[in-house]
Amino acid sequence: MKGDVLEIGPAYVDPFVRIEMFGDEVEEICYVDPTTCEILQSLDVINIYPAKHFVTPKGIAFRRLCRRLEMSFENTWMFSWLG
Repeated sequence: MKGDVLEIGPAYVDPFVRIEMFGDEVEEICYVDPTTCEILQSLDVINIYPAKHFVTPKGIAFRRLCRRLEMSFENTWMFSWLG
């Protein structure tokens, strides 16, 4: 994260994704060439998938983990941005 610009380098595509924000509003989403930093394509929406997938246990331990994650994100911009 650089100021109001978030750049993500997904493992499944060559260009990286740039998300420009103003406060908690998304202003622009685009693909950017990693070598030249040239904007390749502007996007209205994008799906971003995890680089790795993990099987998580069900039950008490999983619910406890979810609650701990909720508590750790309650005061961050990310939690309020996600809704």
